[in-house]
Amino acid sequence: MKNETSAHKLLVHEHKKLSSLLREYEKTDDSMDKEDVVQNLAMELHIHMMLEEQVFFPALEKEGKAKKLLDDSIKQNDEIKMIIDQLQRLMADQDKKEYDQKMSELKKCVEHHIEQTECKILPKAEDAGLDMKQLGSDLCHARDEMTGKKITEDTMEVPRNQKQPEIHPDAGA
Repeated sequence: MKNETSAHKLLVHEHKKLSSLLREYEKTDDSMDKEDVVQNLAMELHIHMMLEEQVFFPALEKEGKAKKLLDDSIKQNDEIKMIIDQLQRLMADQDKKEYDQKMSELKKCVEHHIEQTECKILPKAEDAGLDMKQLGSDLCHARDEMTGKKITEDTMEVPRNQKQPEIHPDAGA
């Protein structure tokens, strides 16, 4: 059965999940809980960026739209990946102040990414006449492949504190 979720709806859902994890980090005082949140956030960001870079961006680029925005988004994704790597190294050092500063940097990057995607890139995709339902189906399929877990309109909301799916490294490549 084909998934009927639009690309717009799926990407906004992904952004809400990322924002929720960032808020959860800010509300958490326990360092072990913070590490869990960061691990979940890192995994969700990894999945999200792969979906963008392997499915969404190529579809938009194929239409010849938003080249500069897409280039900026890829640079943002690279910056986010670098910050996540730094956070994971800092985790072992237990330097709370530096760790929190790096998380603040990550939060700013993710928030900027969300704003750019939702306010500029998604409208360009819709204006370009992309089939957002088909693209949403493609994105859902790619996410299903990466996580081994089916995502549909009904299962988009992941309960808090639920263990996140593992990423299958060869999926989507």
